[in-house]
Amino acid sequence: MMGARASGACDTRTRDATHARTHERTNTMVKISSKTSRAKALGALALVASSASIATAHGATYTTYSAMDTAIASGATNTIVPSVSFGTNACVSGTQTLKAGVDSITVSWTGVASGDSVDVKLCYTDIASKPWRKFKDNVKKNKKCKQTAVEKANIAVGETGSSVTIPVELNIAPTTYTIQILSKDSTGGYTSYANDACAFKVESYERLPTNLVGTMSFFIAFSIVVATAGTWYDYKKQSAAAAAWGS
Repeated sequence: MMGARASGACDTRTRDATHARTHERTNTMVKISSKTSRAKALGALALVASSASIATAHGATYTTYSAMDTAIASGATNTIVPSVSFGTNACVSGTQTLKAGVDSITVSWTGVASGDSVDVKLCYTDIASKPWRKFKDNVKKNKKCKQTAVEKANIAVGETGSSVTIPVELNIAPTTYTIQILSKDSTGGYTSYANDACAFKVESYERLPTNLVGTMSFFIAFSIVVATAGTWYDYKKQSAAAAAWGS
């Protein structure tokens, strides 16, 4: 009988020890899980704080002209003041005609925030005859100020001074333009813009002299004659060979 009681007591102590170890392991796992959750939460908070810090450092950026108009009107972004000249002559709207491949445009500005860079665009004014050049509020989709003729959206990119002189390229379409300036922060996001009101015309000149045009026309006609004669001669030769073979 005493042996049975001793055995039962031993079993009870074993079960109690096992339960204690299990409870200890469970508590340890809960603590580890709690620490992991706290670490993840602190990491997420740090990421949010870092993002907020970056956003504050860069300031607000915009994708549409209307958003920038609102920000400029409320003083939330800088007001850019542009000016345009050609050599030493200030732009006088509607009076200047620039020769493509010869002349250049000097664009100056004030009011761009420190650390921002500037993009310069040519904007079409004759939208009536070019309906595909209609204004779009989204800066990157605005075809009125996109130079597909020169295969790029801007005529100057990432300027960090207060002015830039831009050559009028040969393949700029001959029509009337104005200048648009866009400021960007270090991330490439647009922060402000301004349109210069002065309109000027670009004229493409005849790049081939008259005597060269005549020479080219002669050789084109001559090549057609030679090609025709060669084809006729080859046809006759093959016909003669076929007749000899048949006989």
